[in-house]
Amino acid sequence: MGDTIPGGIVAAAKNRLQVVKGLEDVEVSECESCSFEVTLNLAFIEGVWSRDDMQLKSKPNWRISTHGKKHSLVLSRVALGDAGFFSFEANGIQTASRLSVTARDIHIVKELEDVDMMERQPVNFLCEVNQEDLDGRWYRDDCRIRPGDNVKTNHHGKTHTLFFKSVRPEHAGEIKFTAERVSSYATLTVKELPVVIVRPLRVKIAMYRHRGLLECQVSRPNAQVRWYKNRKELVPSRKYQLISQDVYRQLTIDDVCSSDEDTYTCDAGDDNTSCQLLVEEQAISIVRGMSSVEVMEPEPALFQVETSLKSGRPPRWTLNGEVLEACSAVNIDRQGTVHSLCLTSTQSSMSGPVLFVAGKSRSTAQLNVKERPLEVAHPLEDVEAKEKSSVTLSCAFAPSPRVVRWFKGRTALKTSNKYSMKREGKRAHLTIHGLTGIDAGQYRCMAGGSQSTAHLKVEVRTLKLVKHLEPVEIEEEGNATFSCELNYVVANVEWLLNNVRLYCNAINRIQHMGTMHSLTIKKLWPQESRVTFKTGLLSETTTLNVKERPAVFLRSLEDVVGEEQGEVCLQCEILKIRKEDAGHYTCDLGTSQTKAKVTVHDLHITIVQRMKTTSVLEGEICTFECNLSHNVDEEPFWTINGQVMVTDSRLQVINNGRNYKMTIEMLC
Repeated sequence: MGDTIPGGIVAAAKNRLQVVKGLEDVEVSECESCSFEVTLNLAFIEGVWSRDDMQLKSKPNWRISTHGKKHSLVLSRVALGDAGFFSFEANGIQTASRLSVTARDIHIVKELEDVDMMERQPVNFLCEVNQEDLDGRWYRDDCRIRPGDNVKTNHHGKTHTLFFKSVRPEHAGEIKFTAERVSSYATLTVKELPVVIVRPLRVKIAMYRHRGLLECQVSRPNAQVRWYKNRKELVPSRKYQLISQDVYRQLTIDDVCSSDEDTYTCDAGDDNTSCQLLVEEQAISIVRGMSSVEVMEPEPALFQVETSLKSGRPPRWTLNGEVLEACSAVNIDRQGTVHSLCLTSTQSSMSGPVLFVAGKSRSTAQLNVKERPLEVAHPLEDVEAKEKSSVTLSCAFAPSPRVVRWFKGRTALKTSNKYSMKREGKRAHLTIHGLTGIDAGQYRCMAGGSQSTAHLKVEVRTLKLVKHLEPVEIEEEGNATFSCELNYVVANVEWLLNNVRLYCNAINRIQHMGTMHSLTIKKLWPQESRVTFKTGLLSETTTLNVKERPAVFLRSLEDVVGEEQGEVCLQCEILKIRKEDAGHYTCDLGTSQTKAKVTVHDLHITIVQRMKTTSVLEGEICTFECNLSHNVDEEPFWTINGQVMVTDSRLQVINNGRNYKMTIEMLC
């Protein structure tokens, strides 16, 4: 540094130039401004500024100036790298000082946030720092982001923003913002839009043995598609080429043949498109057409057509509008240009037009199959069956008839619950269910002009009683049981009391087990009645005699001891006095007797609980009920509009002691 004196003033002896005010050490914060000044004793002296022995020149943030005797160096936005030793030298004199730069505190106030957005939507990233004059940079996966038409960056005060007008899948990745020594990170996830078929497939016509091309356009280049023929997925091969070029998807089919004519689909997952591929034949003409054929069934029928070309797609044969396929009954052949169709076993139902189609050419002829006269191959046979069973009558015709009719005598039969009719090729069956005596007779099967007859005999079982009803005689308030046994099981039977049908209730219990049938009547009063068992045409009646229970003594006479000339009292009690017990009673002592008259008054019966008026809807159940003050010997009866009601399937009467109840079902 030469001869340096304290205070930074250097003496120059030769020209007497002296430093009046030398440089002083400066300490400044980063990004602030500072200045160095030197004052000489002479004006208009040129000097040189240096930093760490490197000469300095003016630039935007380093400004060097001279004003008379004063020389200045001004630094704008000082950086950490600007620190060092600064010196000024002029005509051999020199002064120096040190610049110290203190780093400022920089940190992120608001970090970047992850963004998950659908494709083609706008996206905005925002980061905030604690200093306003910081320059920031944006990066995606460590590649700097440059502003453009779709990407914009902005710096306003402490806030820095990155904006995508329309985000795309290729924009996805790690987004980084850097400002000097600090950085903030976020992840941008872009969801792709569903793939859309922009231009669908169209119907394509390809020449036979040439190449067919199907093409469609999807909404984005990276869309994955699959190709299908009908519902079978296609894979790349010598036959099929699957091509993807940008947004275009192509399917190429080499050596197109008739089997390639089908529906093709391009499936992009979210969308799909389909079209038909049609195969066009070379021009084929009919050289010799078909001739109509007439045969007798089951003789074969042969048709032949001659075309102009040997090669080409297989022709199509139809009979009565239905496409024919080769099988045991249909022979399809081609020898050069001659095409043949042979129907090996004909039937009258096959009569109709025969059509040959090759490309756009066709030939038509008529097939006429005459029916072979019908014959009975297996006649009906006489049958004998038991009542209630089923029987089947069968016969066969040759050849197989188109229509078969069944008759009983002269009456035509139709399918019903009684009759089942079935066809098995040449054989016809009639099944008769639930045989009864009236089903016996002559049955006839007719087809065309042929018929077969047979007789059906039905063995009718005679219903009879194995064990007969027996008369029953019991005392009043007892239970009477009647039973009988039939020779076979019958479910539909009736029990009648004095010609009134009985039903199961609290008084009557009707049971049957196998062939045994029984009736039990409870709490009977004195009466003489007829009990009848009835099923079908069979019936049997017996008698029911209910006797009055004899009067019994509740308390017998007891021995009594008395004194002569004294008095004794003899008494007894009987049970349940009746009107018949009225009369004169005598107590005879031998030497004397006394008489008394017993009068029996009618029992005064009152209704304790009366019936209530009831309102119900049609089809519902209605119940009437009342209670009497005493039990009565005579059976009460119910009336509706003055008409006495009798128990049947809809009306049920239940008498239980003094309680009487009537229930009516299915009101109308």
